[in-house]
Amino acid sequence: MQFSNESLSWEDAISLSAQPLLEQGKIENCYVEAMINKVKEFGPFINLGQGIALPHARPDEGV
Repeated sequence: MQFSNESLSWEDAISLSAQPLLEQGKIENCYVEAMINKVKEFGPFINLGQGIALPHARPDEGV
């Protein structure tokens, strides 16, 4: 889980939340870009409500 005391754009929030997976080698940078691009293409479909978002992309996009 990642936290920030700064006000972040949604793109920066996705990037920050992906850092542990990047550091562990579970995903590649292109996966972070793919998650951001999915929201730009399809809208905020990642919003589950009550302050919870679940950004994702296809496994073949860098997992």
